[in-house]
Amino acid sequence: MLPSTLRQSLGKTASALALFIGSLMAITAPAQAAVPDVTAAISVDVFSTDPTKFFAANDYLLMANVYESLYGHDEKGNLIPTLAAAVVIKDDGLTYEFTLRAGVKFHNGNPFTAEDVRFSWQKAVDPVRKWPRAGVLAANIADVEIVSPLKVRIKLKKRDAGMMENLDTNLYMLSKKHVESVGDAAFGDNPMGTGPFKFKERKIKEYIALEGYAGYWGKPPEVGKLMLRIVTDESTRLAQLQSGEVDIVDNVSPFLAVRMKGVQGLKVIQAPTLRNMYIMMNATGKNERMKNEEVRRALMTMVETEKLTKSVYLGFAAPAKLNCGPGGTGCTGTPAPRIDAQQARAALTKAGFDFSKPLNFVGMAAGSIPQTRELVEALAQRFSEAGVQTKITLLEYAAWVQAEQTKSPDVDLIFCMFPDYSKEPSGRLQRGMRSGSMFSWYEDPVLDDMIDKMNDFSDVAAREKHISGIYQRINDKAAVIPLWATDTIFVSRNNIQWLPTANATWPVFKNIIKKSK
Repeated sequence: MLPSTLRQSLGKTASALALFIGSLMAITAPAQAAVPDVTAAISVDVFSTDPTKFFAANDYLLMANVYESLYGHDEKGNLIPTLAAAVVIKDDGLTYEFTLRAGVKFHNGNPFTAEDVRFSWQKAVDPVRKWPRAGVLAANIADVEIVSPLKVRIKLKKRDAGMMENLDTNLYMLSKKHVESVGDAAFGDNPMGTGPFKFKERKIKEYIALEGYAGYWGKPPEVGKLMLRIVTDESTRLAQLQSGEVDIVDNVSPFLAVRMKGVQGLKVIQAPTLRNMYIMMNATGKNERMKNEEVRRALMTMVETEKLTKSVYLGFAAPAKLNCGPGGTGCTGTPAPRIDAQQARAALTKAGFDFSKPLNFVGMAAGSIPQTRELVEALAQRFSEAGVQTKITLLEYAAWVQAEQTKSPDVDLIFCMFPDYSKEPSGRLQRGMRSGSMFSWYEDPVLDDMIDKMNDFSDVAAREKHISGIYQRINDKAAVIPLWATDTIFVSRNNIQWLPTANATWPVFKNIIKKSK
């Protein structure tokens, strides 16, 4: 053994050498650039952070950034494997075998396995939760069998031709171990998924704080903190953007988007979506006059959709001939011929319409959807040309969602919109047009039967023809007043590089990059 004095001397020498080498490396090695933070000003807060409780479109702001499903969509809207690596669909169309992606971890480090797939389905169909979106996909699953830690077999009750497209937004994956450990309430307060961003903190109606997940199975976001500030007033959002307080803002109105295109240091990001807007006419319950098909048809056919698209949305929308997003599956057919105001008044008179009573027209206040007030006012003006009076009520987003579900018999007309992540229409038709469903203001047993049968097809062309027939019946029966599919409009600072996900109206930020100025 070395003498203690020599050991001490060598120890000091080694320590000094280590310090010298460390300092040399610090000098010669290139410094690692800090990952930048991004702040976005968002027009409306989420209602729910639990993927088996949410129901409104605004909730996708959190869902699409924190959670994932077995299959999803890329930035161009193409169906791609996400938490699954592959799927084999049996010839009967009732059995789907998914091979899960290896190495995926939840935000707390728990591995993603077949147990989590089964657990997520069980939560989605739990009768205590009464999740309204379960009927789109999860309720049709008879069982989720665990074949191995990385393989599941999903068995359906009946064929579902829209299943693969609908997985993305209707069956997000939860960590069985985590949810059972903390309980539902605690999980709702601190959501956790496998997505590109981790949840950090939320203050209701003020902000949602996320953080780029370095352990993401795909390409991790090039973002540190992602702060989503809730700023309901559009002019305030844009003022914060111009001052440099935020990097990007959502839901910019077409009128201001045109002006922002000329502002130095800013850029307008515009993308077409499948969010179609329409007016529901209350043909349910005790509302007898709107149950009159001829009254509805007169109101529907006098609306000059293309003219309104140009005057209200300034070209930031595509006119809809039927009640579907242009380019969506089965979105074809023949719209009813337009009539002028004089013809509309004659048709209404023949149908026994009482012109002395105004139509109660519910719209959405500014915030979640740009220029909804201008839209409702323009429609009211058009109806007045045929002698139809209206009484307009504008509701904030949360109150509007509640009104859309309540279906008060005192409401005659209500502004509606339906966003979609893909061209697959089964979710919107089931929830938006089937009798008694959450967002439907129309009752038609024939249409219900057509909707119930739309997924029981193996032939793609035959199914598309059937769906086209559904849209045609909606039009022929004057169930709604179709308007248009809007573009989604963001404005960012020039150092932001970001491509919105095709078709979606909510921002998915995993590909956002903030460059140095």
